[in-house]
Amino acid sequence: MIVIRQTQKLLHHIGLRVPERDAPSDSALGDWYAAPLFVGRQRYAILASERSLLSVVLPLKESRTLVERWRARVAERLDRLGVEPAHRDAELGAMADVVIARAASRRTLGAMNELVRHARWECEDAGEVDAEGIEYRLDTLIYGTIDNEYPADVARLLIEQRYGDARMPRPVYLLKVALAVARVREVDAV
Repeated sequence: MIVIRQTQKLLHHIGLRVPERDAPSDSALGDWYAAPLFVGRQRYAILASERSLLSVVLPLKESRTLVERWRARVAERLDRLGVEPAHRDAELGAMADVVIARAASRRTLGAMNELVRHARWECEDAGEVDAEGIEYRLDTLIYGTIDNEYPADVARLLIEQRYGDARMPRPVYLLKVALAVARVREVDAV
């Protein structure tokens, strides 16, 4: 089971009712937090793992399918990180049952505010919302809530600790991140 903890603003926007009690997630990446990202008239949600701050950016226009699209996007992100398919499938299996709940950790809410702020800056600099580019960029930032580590590194480590010896090609991922950052800088130069 996985818990997606949403901010009050996102709960109000989507219009979901949440249970009074919930249990902690039993996946390697833990609970996921969701916060709105509003850029002009475009509505998005940033969902981030509480334990690693690995982020996913999704459009909110189809809020009924948000959970399914989130699972698919997490699978894509884990593939990009180089997580072995068996370990990715085990993590996705832990995400089969989803409970929507209110945000519980003020520390994680602070980190989510920082993620949203950085994502908004990326959108303003690029002039558009590029979900994949934002995800790459957020992976290049170091966060104090995860002991000054990169979210992608922490996510890989958590999955490796939970599911075994995952062979994750860090240099390939870092090359992809470097290319994404270069693309963003190229847009800035224009």
